[in-house]
Amino acid sequence: MGMFIIDEFQFLDPTSGKDLGNRGLEDQIGGGGCYFAIGARVFLPPSSIQMVIDRGSDWREQDQAVLDRFDRSSIEAGPSSMWHYRSRPGGTTRAVNIYKGEHRGFNYLSPKIRLEPKDLLQCSTADPKSLPEWIHFICSPERALESISQIDDILAKDSCARAFPKLVYEPIPDSCVFENLQDCLKVLPRLAVFSPNHEEAADLLGLGEEWQRALQQALSDTDCTTDLIVRFITNKLASGFTKNLQRPEEGEGKEHGPFGPIICIRSGAWGSVVGQAGLGFRHVPAWHTSPESSEQGRSAEGKAAPDTSSSRIKDVTGAGNSFLGGFSAHLVQTQGDDEREPMDRLVEAARHGAVSASLVIEQLGLPSFDVKDGQELWNGHTAAERLDLLRARLS
Repeated sequence: MGMFIIDEFQFLDPTSGKDLGNRGLEDQIGGGGCYFAIGARVFLPPSSIQMVIDRGSDWREQDQAVLDRFDRSSIEAGPSSMWHYRSRPGGTTRAVNIYKGEHRGFNYLSPKIRLEPKDLLQCSTADPKSLPEWIHFICSPERALESISQIDDILAKDSCARAFPKLVYEPIPDSCVFENLQDCLKVLPRLAVFSPNHEEAADLLGLGEEWQRALQQALSDTDCTTDLIVRFITNKLASGFTKNLQRPEEGEGKEHGPFGPIICIRSGAWGSVVGQAGLGFRHVPAWHTSPESSEQGRSAEGKAAPDTSSSRIKDVTGAGNSFLGGFSAHLVQTQGDDEREPMDRLVEAARHGAVSASLVIEQLGLPSFDVKDGQELWNGHTAAERLDLLRARLS
């Protein structure tokens, strides 16, 4: 239930604040919901994804062409779209990304259209209409509780309804304050996946200042910066949420297995920390590496392998959303696989997320996509090639 937005860009002088314009950058397709959908599309066919897009009177043919590209598939021959279009009065939702040195701001330029569970029901292609099995949403904890209540109401009125959907939740940054922690804790038991980034998690838990001190200490010790940061994220942030979860009492064996939602703390260049209460947590690095440690070999077919150097990173907008899309896609693909170790599944999901994130940060806007010789190519390579590189690094 994330949004589709047309992003504009504005640069300000870091000292004087003078408006430097857009530096020649064209408007780009964006929005957290769109980036999540693209991240999931890296590993799922278009028919497995559904996103609502409200097109205004200013809708551009070039944006339509970009979105149509992702409806092509190497495994689905018939027409199938991952986008559900609706017409809205006025213009398409727009926002401006404001850059002032290292600081980034974000302002809406047009009214937002709030998506609710009933919108997903109305857009359903199933017969009879039903809610999706998995739902992603980006909002405040308060609104998350409202959406969960609405889902409960929809299911209560439908005797043939599926089970409660698996919810993938990322809180919006400005709602991540300690005052919202109790509402967040009420949301957690209803979720399949909870995924803030490290700063959002720290602010929700009231550990923002402690995080800044830990970060400064880690940056001063360049030999083990990542280790110190991962330790803080695991012991303070991830565990800060799990200690507030109550283990279910009913069911034989429940006292020993994992419980509560999967928790994935996304941490940018430091990768991610993923796990679950009763299971523990593991760190998975980001896909890109430092220029000094990166390699660009050749594939078995003789073509150049994807370049893992962080020098290829151009813009990190949407990285966290797309990570969560790839992460969730693997969970969808492997649900019901009881033979797999739970932690192995989560680590592999984080690898999928790292690949999806790597694709959206190598350019402004969405990654390139094409279907050639029966293969889906993302920024010139298959997703499997990127996954293999990351697995090899971690083996």
